[in-house]
Amino acid sequence: MALADRLEGERSGCLQSDEICDAVQGKLTPEQVRPMADHLAGCPACSEAWHLARLLARDSEVCYTPRPHRSRLAGWPAWAAAAAAAVILMAGLGIQQLTSPSDPEAVFRRVGTVQIHSRLSEEEALARHAFVLKWTRPDTQERVKYQLTVTTQTLDVIAEAADLEEPLYHVPQERLSDLPAGTLLHWQVKAASEDGSRYDSPTFLTRLK
Repeated sequence: MALADRLEGERSGCLQSDEICDAVQGKLTPEQVRPMADHLAGCPACSEAWHLARLLARDSEVCYTPRPHRSRLAGWPAWAAAAAAAVILMAGLGIQQLTSPSDPEAVFRRVGTVQIHSRLSEEEALARHAFVLKWTRPDTQERVKYQLTVTTQTLDVIAEAADLEEPLYHVPQERLSDLPAGTLLHWQVKAASEDGSRYDSPTFLTRLK
């Protein structure tokens, strides 16, 4: 399925904009949020929509999860529709102009290709004093900086870090002190290289020992 379709939430079971906004603004109970978190763990499109909505809500009382209009994409090849969706999304948010519209395939490579993978096994539980998250470096010769977000299954933010120069992060023990043993934490990495390329990981799961 094209990225454009996924961003429109047309895939069966994908989260709706109002659901994401309610979760971001703390209007839902933990019981309502938990199945949403399970979906986010396996759906990069919804995970990205939630991440963007949370960033916007942090600076404004208005929650907005922009989605491209399908009419703009009708009849395009799948890779071109995916690239156009990325351009529309970024332009609507005023985040970054990634490349010229004459090169939509380059946009797709920069935004849509997952190149970051966890170096931890999901079966591996980490102790509070040694909760070190590790991931692979994108396949680029450019210098890369990372942004990391760690949340609980109910989307409570445990830790955030930006401008990381190494593909690892030691979550401070004090941020984990109130969590019971066995808590499953969700974490996602976003990378940006010096040439403007962006690389987003899926949501990884790591259990607290």
